[in-house]
Amino acid sequence: MAAQNIKVVVGQKFTITLKSNATTGYGWQLARPIDGKMLKFLGSKYYPERTGLVGSGGVERWVFRALKCGRTRVFFKYVRPWEKGVAPVDNRIYLISIR
Repeated sequence: MAAQNIKVVVGQKFTITLKSNATTGYGWQLARPIDGKMLKFLGSKYYPERTGLVGSGGVERWVFRALKCGRTRVFFKYVRPWEKGVAPVDNRIYLISIR
């Protein structure tokens, strides 16, 4: 899987937006811990689409702050948290370049 690139500057807050559908029980999780020397995790929240349709999806927004110059990766997996030993339905990798 190819990583998606994000370029930020030290101190900058940035958001990674991932399509999601909480009505299915699936949600995004960090697949690996972030490098706490490079990034600070500020929070995540699910935003449903405003279609009014039952079962419609939405997005999850993950917010981080860049702490120092360099490069790091953020790995996500799309899972149902209660299903143990089941492979993720989707994975995403983001390459964060901080200057």
